[in-house]
Amino acid sequence: MAYTEQGGSAGGRKAGRGMRVLIIEDDEVSAEILQSFVRHHDAEAQTTWAWNGYEALIAIKDFAPDLILLDYMMPRFDGLDFLKTMRTLDGARDAYIAVISAFVDKAKEREFFQAGASVVLSKPIDPAQVRAVMEKTGVAKKPVRSRPAPPKASAKTAAKKKAAPKRTA
Repeated sequence: MAYTEQGGSAGGRKAGRGMRVLIIEDDEVSAEILQSFVRHHDAEAQTTWAWNGYEALIAIKDFAPDLILLDYMMPRFDGLDFLKTMRTLDGARDAYIAVISAFVDKAKEREFFQAGASVVLSKPIDPAQVRAVMEKTGVAKKPVRSRPAPPKASAKTAAKKKAAPKRTA
């Protein structure tokens, strides 16, 4: 069964709204990690999880994602089967699709691209890879800061630092 969670405000495809991300992953922990990476880079992201390709095809009709993070090896309807089918659907025809797999050789990678993948990522995935994929979609993002930015130094403080002698060890 698909699971949807929204950050920020829901809504249609309007400028400034959070990115819509469909995570297709049969492992719950992996799906939660991907969702945390997405939310770290877009605080208003709307995410939907589907546990296999079949559930994802159903979810796409109502969700219309900007980005799909797609695990390759899943039961019932794997990532490649999903890719071959979903590019014909109105709700996801233009979505940016990142296939994620631990087992990808050059031949399989070519097959993913021919079926409609935008990029192929190798596991384990890190936050920088997810951020790069999100940036390629071109949808407005609001990054989350893990801590507040430091206050800017006044002109007087900056002048003192410049004039202070440098210490050497």
